[in-house]
Amino acid sequence: FCSECGQKDSELLKFSTLVKEFFNEFLDLDSRFFLTLKYLITKPGFLTKEYWKGRKSRYLSPFRIYLISGILLVFFDSIFLNNANENSQSKTPSTEVEKLESDISIVMSSWNTTKDNIDYFFASENQNLNLLFFMPLFSLGLLISNRKQKHLYITHHFVTSLHIFSVGNLLEAMMLFFNKVLPNYQSLSGFIEVGFYVYTVLAIKHVMDMILIKSIIKTTFAFMVSIFASIFAIVTLTMSLSIIL
Repeated sequence: FCSECGQKDSELLKFSTLVKEFFNEFLDLDSRFFLTLKYLITKPGFLTKEYWKGRKSRYLSPFRIYLISGILLVFFDSIFLNNANENSQSKTPSTEVEKLESDISIVMSSWNTTKDNIDYFFASENQNLNLLFFMPLFSLGLLISNRKQKHLYITHHFVTSLHIFSVGNLLEAMMLFFNKVLPNYQSLSGFIEVGFYVYTVLAIKHVMDMILIKSIIKTTFAFMVSIFASIFAIVTLTMSLSIIL
C-alpha cells in the first residue's frame, strides 16, 4: 500500500483486478442488478413506476439496464448468428455464388435498395438506431395514445420504452440461444416474439393503470406509429440519396 494515498501498489495490479473494476464501475453488477433483473422480468411496468416516483437508488438506471441487455444481445449474436452465417455461406453452391456476383454488378432498383435499408434498420445488431430512433418513436406513440394524461411527458414514456426494450433484448438473446441449441424448433422464436408483445401490453397496463383492452389498443398503436414512421423515414432518406447521387 502507498503510504501517502493508501491505495494498493500498482506493481501488484492483476488482470483479475481490472476485470473486477470494470464490472463494479461500468456495469455495477451488485445486488441492484439482480434486484432490477428480477422485477424487470417478473413485474412488467413496476420499475417504470418506481422510477417515476423517484425511487431510483435500489435499482439500476433505465439506460444502464438497457446497455447491459444490449451487450448480452450482441454477445449472443456474435457467437451464434455469425457462426450460422459462416456455415450457410460455406454450403452455397458455386452456381449460386456466380449468380450472386452477377447480381451485384447490376444496378439495384429503388425498391430493392429501400428494402435492404429497412432490413438493416431492424437488424438485431443495430442497437444504436434502436435507441436513437425506434424507441423515441415508440415513446411518441405512447404519448399520443395517452395525451389525456397531461402530467406525463415524452421522457416518462421513454423510460417506459427503455425498460420494455431491455426485455426485448433479453428475449432476442434467448431466441438466438434456442435457435442454436434447438435448431429443429424454429417455431420457438415465434413464441418469444408473441411473448414480447404480451409483456409490452402488461407493462403498459400496469404503468398506466388501465384495463387490458385499452392497453392492447394503445400498445398496438404505439408499435404501428414507430414501425410506419421508421419505414417512412428510411424510404424518404433512400429516395433523397438516390436523387442526389
